[in-house]
Amino acid sequence: MNAKLTENTQLHRFELPIADGVIAAAYHRIDDRRIVLIHTEVPMEFRSGIAAIGARDVRGAPQDRPRQS
Repeated sequence: MNAKLTENTQLHRFELPIADGVIAAAYHRIDDRRIVLIHTEVPMEFRSGIAAIGARDVRGAPQDRPRQS
């Protein structure tokens, strides 16, 4: 999968395209300058690959987000 993880700041989530018009999402909040993932969503038809999709979200989220001072 060559999809790029992006941050949707309005919805406070990271999004990973997994199919045409379908995304996996990891909702977050900032706590003492740390990103805390509070909820993930993966459409039911893609949950058999949830480990790979979830791992991609978690690995990419902190690296792709600009650091705040």
